[in-house]
Amino acid sequence: MLHHDLMHVINGYPPDPAGECELAGFYAGFADGDAFTFIVTALATFQLALPVSPAIVTPARGAFDPARVLAGYLRGRRLQVDVMGAWDYWALMPLPIAAVREQLGIA
Repeated sequence: MLHHDLMHVINGYPPDPAGECELAGFYAGFADGDAFTFIVTALATFQLALPVSPAIVTPARGAFDPARVLAGYLRGRRLQVDVMGAWDYWALMPLPIAAVREQLGIA
């Protein structure tokens, strides 16, 4: 969950259902393989309120905004670091958010 929460902070996405949808779009943008899974999961969980995500996630209705999700997707396409893999996020901690975004390629 640390990587997930860092992506909320770095991207400026709030930790609410709409922000989770934006983050799903971001993940879909940089993910290898079937990126559509992120979008379907966000739609089911935060648009239809279906309990398909981990138990700690509370489903919601009507939070999926296609424009915001697409913006997240396009931002994820620019990502230059595999933030789901082994990356040294500790080296970024002392930096301002703008500098972190620049280093990741999502400024």
